[in-house]
Amino acid sequence: MMKSISIRRDLLLYDIANYAFIEGHRTETMTGEPEKAHLLTDICAEGNIDHVNRVLGLAHASAVEILYPLTRRRNVFGRIANEIWTPEVYPIRFRHDVRLPDTTAHLLARLVHEYMVCKAVHDWLSITDPTASARWAEKCAEAASALRQCSLTATQSPLTRRPSPW
Repeated sequence: MMKSISIRRDLLLYDIANYAFIEGHRTETMTGEPEKAHLLTDICAEGNIDHVNRVLGLAHASAVEILYPLTRRRNVFGRIANEIWTPEVYPIRFRHDVRLPDTTAHLLARLVHEYMVCKAVHDWLSITDPTASARWAEKCAEAASALRQCSLTATQSPLTRRPSPW
């Protein structure tokens, strides 16, 4: 059976909206500008959701690319088009020959979720509050690094030593 992980879009949007609300509240508290805070918290509103969807699609593609040692699949999505992609679930399917423990798959799912959320919040903040954007760029880089490390560790075969008297 081929392993895969699925990242639910509704949970991504929920976390993105929560982080944006926290950033907006922090900004309003620090600057006293409620208009700027409103811009930050409006991330998942009707007019802005298309931008968030594009960033989530880009983040998903980037995560699949980071996990290439585990996926190595050509054209996973059929045709490639420049359209807004809003699936209910963002899938990542692993190669048939990958022996991925359930604990590692669980960790990868959480890291991909975190990476996609950080990417969306960072992108939004780069538009609305560039000073706060740097923190999220760092969080995004940390999540990408953890994904790379986890994928490299998962592809390594276990070390076995032959019995030897010396």
